[in-house]
Amino acid sequence: WVATFGDVTKYMREREAAKVNSTQSGGKIAVTLTHTLDKSMYDLPLTLKTYVPASWKMAKVQQGKRVHNERIVKDDKGGYVLYQAEPNGSAVILSKA
Repeated sequence: WVATFGDVTKYMREREAAKVNSTQSGGKIAVTLTHTLDKSMYDLPLTLKTYVPASWKMAKVQQGKRVHNERIVKDDKGGYVLYQAEPNGSAVILSKA
């Protein structure tokens, strides 16, 4: 990851202030990412890791109009997806792709 010192500092502060909540319903996972920092200054997307059902091989990741597919990666706890999420925006919806 290559970034300016300012962006790295912003990212670290956002990450420390971030609150992530998720709910699963009807084969979809909704993830909300919020923080209480000044939204005009702290607006960098954060990388999130969300565990998904074992049957998923790919995940559709959608936040607002932005949609993309991500490959599922596995570790000792199961399959998960890594993706970027905009803080204080609409929920990120994960579904089987």
